[in-house]
Amino acid sequence: MSEQRPITPHEPDQCALIVLAAGASLRAGRPKALVRRPDGRALLDATLDALAQAPVAGPRLVVIGAWAAAIEALLAARPDSATWQRVGCEDWHEGMAASLRAGLAALPPGTGAVMVALGDMPHVEPGMLDALLACRQGDERRIVAPCHAQRRGHPVVWGAGLLAELAMVRGDEGGRHLIARHAGQLTLVPAGAGCVTDYDTPEALRSWETSATSDDAQAPATLQPRSDRPM
Repeated sequence: MSEQRPITPHEPDQCALIVLAAGASLRAGRPKALVRRPDGRALLDATLDALAQAPVAGPRLVVIGAWAAAIEALLAARPDSATWQRVGCEDWHEGMAASLRAGLAALPPGTGAVMVALGDMPHVEPGMLDALLACRQGDERRIVAPCHAQRRGHPVVWGAGLLAELAMVRGDEGGRHLIARHAGQLTLVPAGAGCVTDYDTPEALRSWETSATSDDAQAPATLQPRSDRPM
């Protein structure tokens, strides 16, 4: 049975961050990472801005594949470009698990834990990122995920003791089956709607394109949270 904990502050953590942005966006119908709001801000840019606030001391990786050249150009234009290590995924067409494996393979030996995030979730909250890391301290086989309205969200933190098993996943399921297998090691952290709000459909992308707000901490009220994403 999963455990729930409240959000509490935490100091920088010896943890790596992997952002999965290698997919072809087939469900969305176009490369969603590059879709821009009226103010010119791309979806992946906004997501990375949010994730940049995660208190991780390890490497920060962005896994790219289907739209590698265009996403590389976007990353190169960022002021913090050097912060984000690019990892190519040639097998991106195999599904999310291929991107995950590519990211894990690029980590340095001895990585203590990994925060795995999706590239289309710009509304994650800094306090939530802090809390996820705080809750996994001292347990190498702990899985920590945010939750909102009884939905498990993203990003997910994986302890070092589970990384070898995580690297064995296949298909487009990500770590979902692994979480089910280790349900007793899962800690859920209550969080805002941003942890379950993504832009994975044409309708959702249109809401991003027409959004007049620059407040990425607040998920649009018209955007319906989803509960069926992998990981």
